[in-house]
Amino acid sequence: MLKLKRLLIENSGPIEFLEIPFDYTEHNLPKPLVLVGENGSGKTTTLSFIVDSLLQLASTKFKDVLAPSDGGLGTLFYRLRSHDVRIGASSSVAHVRYDLNGRQIDYLDRIGQESNLEQLRQRLGLPPEFPMDFTKNNEKLLTQNNHQIDSELRDGAYVFFPSGRREIPHWLQVGALHPERYTNNQVFSNKVNKSLVVETAAADTANWIMDGLLDKQLGYADAGIEVANKILQVILEDSTAHFAVAPRNVWPRVQIYTGVQAVHLKVTNPRRLAIPSLGHLSAGQSMLLSMFGTLANHGTLTNRKSLQEIEGIAIIDEVEVYLHTHLQRSVLPTLIKLFPKVQFVISTHSPSFLMGMKDKFGADGFRILDMPSGAPIDVDQFSEIGAAVDALRETTAFRTQVKNEIAQENDRPILIVEGRSDALLIEGLWRSSMNDSTPFRILIAKGRRALRYLLEDEEFINEVGINQRVLGLFDFDEAFDDWSGCHRSYPNKEGDETTGLLRKHTSKQIFTGLLPLPMTRVRQAGERFGANSTFTIELYLPDEVLMAGDNLENVTFPGDFQVVKFKGDKIAFAKRISAERAFHSHFDNLLSLIRNVLQV
Repeated sequence: MLKLKRLLIENSGPIEFLEIPFDYTEHNLPKPLVLVGENGSGKTTTLSFIVDSLLQLASTKFKDVLAPSDGGLGTLFYRLRSHDVRIGASSSVAHVRYDLNGRQIDYLDRIGQESNLEQLRQRLGLPPEFPMDFTKNNEKLLTQNNHQIDSELRDGAYVFFPSGRREIPHWLQVGALHPERYTNNQVFSNKVNKSLVVETAAADTANWIMDGLLDKQLGYADAGIEVANKILQVILEDSTAHFAVAPRNVWPRVQIYTGVQAVHLKVTNPRRLAIPSLGHLSAGQSMLLSMFGTLANHGTLTNRKSLQEIEGIAIIDEVEVYLHTHLQRSVLPTLIKLFPKVQFVISTHSPSFLMGMKDKFGADGFRILDMPSGAPIDVDQFSEIGAAVDALRETTAFRTQVKNEIAQENDRPILIVEGRSDALLIEGLWRSSMNDSTPFRILIAKGRRALRYLLEDEEFINEVGINQRVLGLFDFDEAFDDWSGCHRSYPNKEGDETTGLLRKHTSKQIFTGLLPLPMTRVRQAGERFGANSTFTIELYLPDEVLMAGDNLENVTFPGDFQVVKFKGDKIAFAKRISAERAFHSHFDNLLSLIRNVLQV
């Protein structure tokens, strides 16, 4: 059995240092490893080194696992190597160690000049015969004598499922689409007779199921269809679900039945057609069948075996893709549990999946590493669980409050902002400049996510009066994604960056908008920056005013690109600035946007 034992990465992408020893149970079965962390924290980078090492190993035994290089000598690398070195570092190293039936196999990818290769060899525990060339700055190296690797790869399930995987739904007429300008033909399969990188597998899965049905029809005792049926039963959560041959007018010729075949006696759960073809599975169900059907198919190509006997390594990037939270929590961990000898290395953003893993494996039955540090954490320490719970609690209470207030007066204009300091500043500016209270209600959403959830809430939309005008106002920063994410309910785009970008609801006078940008801040915010924009309401004031109050912070991004951010107490700042008329002119575009949208 080929098993991952250790992974080390230094100075690659966002990762400064990461060392992962892979864990096993007392029965020497691999424990699933789950990588979590924010976008850009190095989860996919980590997976890519494991995938590259597997493909490099396979290419030493099978000629067309990787495409030949242009010069005809050797093969192309699966993992591109440019721009890998972390900013500020001069070199990077990635080392993957495998155990192959008691023998050590090493993979090394190094970029940049190492001051002492012997020290590197000792630090990584590489044997003296492991080849390294001090005259080269860049090397990809493998243990030379890889006996038995070909049989292991043929007999086991060694697969990478990238985050871009997809399956085509039954209703899509592919010929109606404009021809794509690229090809996605799989090149990672040849004499090994299976794909090591799988983006779509519906056709191969259908063929595998058809082979199993044919074997059963011919009376083979070890027909693979029983393995396929077991996976299907977990996905559909029905212990009677099974595949059957479909009529000739159905393609692929596989249907799904549930219930029990009646022989002589009546049964309480008679057999019936549940799903007319594989193409009628939901996107999530189809994805699960393709992934875990691929593992079963690859693991039984050369020898028939049960799911519990299949060995291999499964690398899955963003495991929750296409899956409803119920599938993430209940079904996905159960499917992983079906393959105890397959080593799963997974990345995810899903709290539901992690809670399901804890339910199925127990707290000690799998590991969670928080990227990019690789610090081990428990499910309860996963930051997105707390954020999700807080967001749900706050947004539910907030939406109830807003709907109640709208129901009481559904003709008065309403402005909804992200935070209290926004509300204080706008109300103070209006009161000071107009010598009157605001002719509109100001509501506070407790954050950008809460504001977005409210604007997309059908009950909220229904409560808004026919002629009532509402503006949900976002900062022009990371909230850009929340603003643009409202496009389904708010498809009509209006305005520009300096007067205020807006989206209007399809039928109501509800608008979602971004703070208008002053010309002095267009270098750090705008549609071209998207969610990397960094403009908040305090930055309408010029730098010298902010500096005088010690409210200015300079932030440098890669490439020596500098932006300014507000620092300090936003509430105190809002109260002070709104009371000083000398600063009001800097907010003219903001107040104009509010007047125009709310018509006040």
